[in-house]
Amino acid sequence: MLLLVHNGMAAICMGTATAVLLSVVLWAVNGPMSTQHQITQLAGVTCNLLGLLVSALVLLFWRNKTRVFLDRICVHQTNPQLKVAGLCSITAILHSSDELLICWDPTYSQRLWCLFELAAFLKSHGRQAKLVVRPIVLGPVAIGVFAGFSMAVLSMLLLPRAGSEGGSIMTRISLLMLCGVSGMWYPISSIRSFYRSIDTMEEQLRRFRLGNATCHCCTIGHQAEPGRVKICDREVIEQCILKWFGSIESFEECVQTTVSSALSRQLGHFSFPVRWMFACSSPLLWTFAAPAIRQPLVGTFFILAWSFAIPAVFMIGASLAYKLRGRMSSTCKDKAATLACALVCLASYMGMETLAGLLSMTVLNYWQGVAAFAATMIFMTSCIWCCWARNSHREVPEAPRTPKEILYAQGV
Repeated sequence: MLLLVHNGMAAICMGTATAVLLSVVLWAVNGPMSTQHQITQLAGVTCNLLGLLVSALVLLFWRNKTRVFLDRICVHQTNPQLKVAGLCSITAILHSSDELLICWDPTYSQRLWCLFELAAFLKSHGRQAKLVVRPIVLGPVAIGVFAGFSMAVLSMLLLPRAGSEGGSIMTRISLLMLCGVSGMWYPISSIRSFYRSIDTMEEQLRRFRLGNATCHCCTIGHQAEPGRVKICDREVIEQCILKWFGSIESFEECVQTTVSSALSRQLGHFSFPVRWMFACSSPLLWTFAAPAIRQPLVGTFFILAWSFAIPAVFMIGASLAYKLRGRMSSTCKDKAATLACALVCLASYMGMETLAGLLSMTVLNYWQGVAAFAATMIFMTSCIWCCWARNSHREVPEAPRTPKEILYAQGV
């Protein structure tokens, strides 16, 4: 997840630059008038695969210069004195931090250290707190969607078109369904499980009590290596809570209100950023950059249209996964729910492809049909996005303040 957050956009940009540069080189080598289908097909496959290779290498080996404080590394884990000093200083570190990035998983709402960090950050920054929550599951989901869409784009390029030699409508639909369902199964199943875990988290935080939160040292029975003293993190954190929040009750109230609302708001539909959706559709640009260079007007509208269409398909699938997030009474029904989400995504895609074909046949020029399809996709995606924004918006109340802070704010 941290690789995607810090290196993901750099990987996409480098992969895109490489694919576009290769497209220009192939265009220069083959000649600007070369429009043979085999040459265009080979160029698209080559650019796609090279873009994948470069983006993977950049994702793994790019050196990001952003300065971060990673508590697991920066707080000493073996020296008791240094560990206590680090724990006691965490509130000052949070206060001086510009942003808090949370790599969330279903156990987050049960861990005392994590909840204290988040509550202290929100309290110290108030409404100006810059909080970014990224569920860990979105790492493999994003990679799965990216790889699946890359396969889908290659299939779009390589599969026989209806009416072509050796091509039929049923052959194309069957192959698309096979590739689509196999590529989307894991992401959709993970998203459904993710939405279920959000419901569990909200229920746990609404009933949060300090005594129910866990610490790693307590779960392992405070076992230490021979000759070392194992301090209890809970005791140190509770002292920090009393110093920072004034009382245990104030901290529990902060977790039940401010922390719960902040996490719920960020873990809603917006948990998969829109820029990630567009990044996942970048293989489309890589594959069709070479044809777009030969036919700039048509190619630009084509890439623009499908770059907006793919996020719309994802949002439709994610919305249906949210509606069907509940665990079914049997394994077969649960798999059927996942299959239904995948089929709806495929139906949306095939509907868009059909619309593109109809528009290209009902207007005077082919480029006008592609332009009309691009305008339709931009409008549709914008409408779906507005619905997401309206349904997902939740206000985050301010952290409860102690009587001393209230008097200070009033100038007493």
